[in-house]
Amino acid sequence: MQLSPRKNPTSLRTGLALAAASLLGPKAASAAIEDVEVGSGVLVYTEPGRVSALEAVALVTRNFWDKHKLSLRVVYDTLTGASPNGAVASRSPQTFTRPSGSGSYTVNANETPLDDTFKDTRFAGSLTYDRPFLSAGRWNVGLQGSSEHDYLSIGASTGITREFDRKNTTISLGVSGSRDEISPEGGVPTAFAEMGAATGHHEDDFTRGDDGEYDENRGEGSGDTKSVVDGVIGLTQVVNRTTLIRFNYSISNSSGYLNDPYKFVSVLYGPDDPSAGDPITYLYEKRPDSHTKHSIYAQAKKRIASTTMDISYRFLWDDWGITSHTAELKHRVPIGETVYFEPHVRLYEQTAADFYRTYLLSGEALPAEASADPRLGPMTAITVGNRVGGFHVGEQEFAVTLEYYRQFLKDGDQPAFGSLEGLDLSEDMGAFMFRISHGWEP
Repeated sequence: MQLSPRKNPTSLRTGLALAAASLLGPKAASAAIEDVEVGSGVLVYTEPGRVSALEAVALVTRNFWDKHKLSLRVVYDTLTGASPNGAVASRSPQTFTRPSGSGSYTVNANETPLDDTFKDTRFAGSLTYDRPFLSAGRWNVGLQGSSEHDYLSIGASTGITREFDRKNTTISLGVSGSRDEISPEGGVPTAFAEMGAATGHHEDDFTRGDDGEYDENRGEGSGDTKSVVDGVIGLTQVVNRTTLIRFNYSISNSSGYLNDPYKFVSVLYGPDDPSAGDPITYLYEKRPDSHTKHSIYAQAKKRIASTTMDISYRFLWDDWGITSHTAELKHRVPIGETVYFEPHVRLYEQTAADFYRTYLLSGEALPAEASADPRLGPMTAITVGNRVGGFHVGEQEFAVTLEYYRQFLKDGDQPAFGSLEGLDLSEDMGAFMFRISHGWEP
């Protein structure tokens, strides 16, 4: 898991739509009130020296007549710290304009440039109605919303499940869509425009230059939009009394403004220049305005004696040139009548996007698109952890999970040269995650 510095379509920042379509998680504990189920969870995430996050989730499900359900999920999270801005390290200190344009920050020589202004708070919620469908199925429909100071997302989802063969086979279909509004600090930067100088003005006047005019590299308090449509089809099969398998295919299409408005690409002096490798300027990134992703997921659960093995694999590919492999293994072992521990390991590998560039060179023609966002570069990652659950405080059931995530960035196709030689252009990153949950399994 890697948190995005502003928006991460794969971390604490996304996933509400299809999650709502699949009914908010696999298990909920009964509350004191009959016909009402409640659950909650708190996640603490920290990348030492970088980003820290706190997320709180609350779930309430009301059961009605004839197996109808209404579920409400509310999420609050806050993130602070420093995050890579995309520029490469340098032998000299580097100064960057803050996203608001009202000031600047300086990165020491030989260090990965980190934007230390990262601070965000998000409120999100979803409401899902679920009811029986035909003779052996269920249908659900949901609404989702998420709000941050520079981002607003509104969406809807629906899904159906149908059981066959005496409930041994289940087929599921789900679709969701959202409309997002992006209103970055300082306005939407012009793609491939140079980073402007800090104006020194107040935050409320962040796009005005010294002459009172708006910075031509950013819109006049402007925003932009994007649309996202997701679909998934799944098959779950009970093989025998101890074995269950599951297969999913999903597709996602995003269109509109897909740039990260807070990311730069360094422009460097070329290898033949006396100042080879030194930065000249910094350009705002440019990505394609559409993105289609496909993924295939397979999972098998096997009961062995009193323990349960859970192994899964996901293959993802997209039209940006990225392919990724994710393999995960969990082993649940009971301790006593209710308590269990579940160690797990997850391996991840990713290729780079076609337009990923560690840097650009002065004098060369600009490519059609370019981004130095490390999330789009080649990488491997490993997550190890342990979950301890099933213990009770009074009548309430709790679980605690502790994980460590380590990301290993790989060098891209562009080699170090000149003053870049000996610098770490692909700095690794580690993170700790602690989660305590009540009444559900996130």
